[in-house]
Parts: sequence; C-alpha cells; structure tokens
Amino acid sequence: MWDAAAGRKIRVAFVVGEYPPEERKRREDAALAYSSAEVEVGIVSVKATPYLLGDAPEPARRSGQRRTGRSDA
Repeated sequence: MWDAAAGRKIRVAFVVGEYPPEERKRREDAALAYSSAEVEVGIVSVKATPYLLGDAPEPARRSGQRRTGRSDA
C-alpha cells in the first residue's frame, strides 16, 4: 500500500519478451501507463517469445523471477 508519510511507492515489474520493435513498444507503453504518483513501473526484458516457442508464459515467468531475484513474482 501507498505510505505517504514514509514516501514509499508500490513497485511493479512487467516482464516483456522478445517482439518486433513496434509490438514491443506497444506492450511497454501499455505497462508504463499504469505508472502514477503511487505506483512505480519497471520493465524486465527476457529472452522468451511466443513467435519462436509457441505460447510460452511459464518460461517467461521463471526467467523474470530469476532477473528480479524473487521466487513469488
């Protein structure tokens, strides 16, 4: 939760795989649209793509967890 007294923000990371440049920009812009005074948004890039591997949400999620150092991401 937002703690105005402590100045803490909610931090959210979106995992974005490899896409053609215009598609990647569209996805990053959509994720960054959630940014506000209370929410800090970051982008984590991973080497996963549905274009080469089919529908691959789990590999992307695991790679994103490794990049952020968390197991519950």
